[in-house]
Amino acid sequence: MKKLFIVIILAVCGCGLYAQTVMFQPEASVGFYNNENANGLSYSYGGKIILMSNLYQRYGIIINHLTFKNDKSYFSVGIYLEQVLFSYFNMGIGTVGYIGLSDNQNPFGLYTHLGFEYPFADRFHVIAAYRSDMIFSQNLTMNNAFMLSFGIHF
Repeated sequence: MKKLFIVIILAVCGCGLYAQTVMFQPEASVGFYNNENANGLSYSYGGKIILMSNLYQRYGIIINHLTFKNDKSYFSVGIYLEQVLFSYFNMGIGTVGYIGLSDNQNPFGLYTHLGFEYPFADRFHVIAAYRSDMIFSQNLTMNNAFMLSFGIHF
């Protein structure tokens, strides 16, 4: 786990040479998941470390802890791209590795979100979005959630 963390830090620092600014974006979400065996409430918390190419295009790393009602949980880390259209419409996509905390499964998946971003006070953003996770394990798991995020860029 320490090696993974070191690789992530080096990647962010190395890519930072091409970015204008860095954005930290803590987030939380509540939603509903469904797979062949179970369905129910899900919640997640975590954040993103985003490098801004310009005001409307961003890339970075997403780190989250996703928990399902049946006590199944994942720690997820992935690469992330984000685009802002018309100054307010925010959309993002990323490939994510899910590390099983309650079992030995470590599937991969796809993370997406579509939502509204409201910038205020030059360095702060509030984002409300529909979040979707597709986890490709033995049974395909779909997680759909409402995400609320707060971005701070330097």
